Amino acid sequence: MNFRKTVYKLIGDTIEHRNIGDNIILFKHNKPGTYIRKGTKIRIRKNQSAFIVKDDVLYSVLRPGTYYLLPDVFPELKECFTKGLKSVVDIDLYILNQKPFASKSWSNKEAVSIKDNNLKHVQLRAFGKFSFRIEDAYKFVSEVFVKKKKYFTCNIMVHLSGYVARAVGESMQEAGLGVADIINSYRSLEGTALEKLKTEGQAIGVDFMDVCIDNLSIPMVVQQFFEDKKWKDIESRYK
Repeated sequence: MNFRKTVYKLIGDTIEHRNIGDNIILFKHNKPGTYIRKGTKIRIRKNQSAFIVKDDVLYSVLRPGTYYLLPDVFPELKECFTKGLKSVVDIDLYILNQKPFASKSWSNKEAVSIKDNNLKHVQLRAFGKFSFRIEDAYKFVSEVFVKKKKYFTCNIMVHLSGYVARAVGESMQEAGLGVADIINSYRSLEGTALEKLKTEGQAIGVDFMDVCIDNLSIPMVVQQFFEDKKWKDIESRYK
C-alpha cells in the first residue's frame, strides 16, 4: 500500500496557483472537459484556501499547506475515485483568494426613504467604495457559495455590495436626521454602517474593513427646494 501511494505521488500532477490576481475572488481549477488525477499534489499558498465540491455538496475546505489527493487522505471522497493506476477523481476544485480587496464599488439599487419635517418623505440613493477580506473560508463557502449559489467573482461582488448598501441605508434611516442634515454630513454615517457590516460579516466569514460614502443622488425637486431656500435666506438678510 505504501509503495502504491509513492507511485501515485510520483506520477500525480501538481495543482498550485502562485498568484490568483487582485480582482479574482474565486475560480474553478478544473474547467469543463478536464480532470484531476488520483495522487495529485494540491499546494495551497498563504492567503488562499481551496474547497472540494461534488453535486453541490461541500466535502472539504483546504487551508494553506500541501495535500495529496488519495483515498486515505480524503476518506470522504472514496466514492469519487475511479479504479486503475491512472484513475481520476470526479470532483470540482475551487481556489479562494483571501487577500484584502480594496476600493470596490457599491450603490443603493433601491432608494432609501428619509422622513423630513419639511419635505415629508424623500428618496435618496448613495454610492461609494468598500474594502473587505474573506476571513473564514468555511463559513464563506457554506453561506455564499453553497447556500446562495454565488459561483463567480462578479456574483460574489454584487452580493457583498448589497450588504454595504443595506447597512448604509439603515444607518441613514436610523440616524433620525432630516434630509438637509444627511446631505451635509453623510460621511459621518460611515462608522455606523461599518459597525453593522462587521456584525453581519461574521455570519458569512467576511471581514468588512472599510466603507466610504462618496456621494448622494438627490431628486431634482429636492435640490431646487434647498436652492430656493438658500436664496430666500440670503434675501432676508438684506431686507
